[in-house]
Amino acid sequence: MQHNNSAKLAAFDIDGTLSTGVLSLALLEELVKRGLFSGQVLRFLQGIENDYAQGKLGREEMSELWLQTYLKEMTGKDSEQYVLAAQKVWETAKANTFSFVKPLLNELNNSGFTTLVISASPKEIVSCFCQDNYFSAERFRATSVKVDELGKYSGEAEIVLSLAKHKLEQLNDLVEKLYPEKQIDWENSLAMGDSFSDVEMLRAMGKPIVMKEANRTENDLVRIAKEKGWTVVDENNALEKITALIAE
Repeated sequence: MQHNNSAKLAAFDIDGTLSTGVLSLALLEELVKRGLFSGQVLRFLQGIENDYAQGKLGREEMSELWLQTYLKEMTGKDSEQYVLAAQKVWETAKANTFSFVKPLLNELNNSGFTTLVISASPKEIVSCFCQDNYFSAERFRATSVKVDELGKYSGEAEIVLSLAKHKLEQLNDLVEKLYPEKQIDWENSLAMGDSFSDVEMLRAMGKPIVMKEANRTENDLVRIAKEKGWTVVDENNALEKITALIAE
């Protein structure tokens, strides 16, 4: 039973969870087209990801190398140009948002949940998703780089979300700022993600949900979900299953 002084949360990843495709990749490709990001660096980043997929790099090693390479390439670039590129990408990428998203968010809001986004994609493109789906600025966290007084990226990370522990840390920090005087009803809160980087955020909630797109093979997170009895959904049954879950 939820008390008046407690809050229920619904925290979401984006890529592969609420949208098909990878927003960060789409943004980087657009930046390369605009001469704002090196194509050689992008190929290096993709190579790092392939090495991780083949077991040549560990998860933390891959994430740290990816982040440091990304930050170095962004240093000194005009942040406003990145925002404009993100807006251009979103014009096309918004069509990749799953059809269940808006009715699910409406259902959660009507059921008293505070909906949140915790995404490892860059803040510039995540902001576009959040504006389109009515997440106010204080209700999302995304990878972000500090900007200096001239509007240039400093090369220093402001928020890092590449690992599972980062997502849980940012979720807790966001919630403390949103509800400094309220208790959180963790048992009746939910989180939804699609990859291992979401696992700690899912473990924190009483109603963890794992997204597996219908045409994709099982990954580590789906296998963990099956072992633990967590809810597994796809883009076709997510609305029905999650609506039933929150009604329990």
